[in-house]
Amino acid sequence: MKRKLVAAVLCVSALGLGACTNPDGTRDNRMTGATAGAVGGALVGSAVRGDSRGALGGALIGGTAGALIGNQQDQRQTQQQQVYRQPVYQQPVYQQPRTW
Repeated sequence: MKRKLVAAVLCVSALGLGACTNPDGTRDNRMTGATAGAVGGALVGSAVRGDSRGALGGALIGGTAGALIGNQQDQRQTQQQQVYRQPVYQQPVYQQPRTW
């Protein structure tokens, strides 16, 4: 039973980590932190308590903590991108002179 639980948690976490990008290609630290925290919390909770309730509680606590930490990293990354944004230069458009 314990092996099946661990295998299920690892499969779900692998699927979750595969989808941790934003539409613009940047990494979503909140989802990555939540997934890693949930997996780590489930393993620790299962080892400490020795049953599925411990794994569930550990996953809940670890996932919440990981999501909060990842959210802070996302906010810091957004702030740095706004500060260090490069100016966008447009290429001049050539217009042919009018000849009457």
